[in-house]
Amino acid sequence: MKDFETAIEWLLDCGLITKVFRVNKPAVSLKAYVEFSAFKLFLVDIGLLGAMSDLDADSILDGNDIFTEFNGALTEQYVLQQLISDTDYIPYYYATEKANYEMDFIVQKGKQIVPVEVKAEKNLQANLLKYLWMIAFHLVVMFTNENCQASNTASLKVQYVVSPS
Repeated sequence: MKDFETAIEWLLDCGLITKVFRVNKPAVSLKAYVEFSAFKLFLVDIGLLGAMSDLDADSILDGNDIFTEFNGALTEQYVLQQLISDTDYIPYYYATEKANYEMDFIVQKGKQIVPVEVKAEKNLQANLLKYLWMIAFHLVVMFTNENCQASNTASLKVQYVVSPS
């Protein structure tokens, strides 16, 4: 990673990318749990991501197999772009030690930690909601391409935001 450190800093300084740090515990205060050596990089604009990927507009509009493979990255990029431009929240992400689970984004809203899940596919995993409930989150924001409902979520409030497909 040290080989890319100068290039990453240059892209950050130019405002072309956003660095989203991992937190090692999804708890207040998220800043206290930041792991500065673990992060994801996102472009500042979804159009740049599409252009850099040589993904032609017809693939997106027609929904062909190439777009299906890349849909998750585009959707996650779009959600981050909106979080940064439309809110004052600082987005982080969380992954378990063994990397068997990851929250796409996690933000702190006052004294509350709010996971933000991004699902580009139609199949939403029930295990995700179960896991989030088990670690005592009371609100989860889930961005999806489809209308969906979760069952057996007990006291967990799931706020679905359906993005246009």
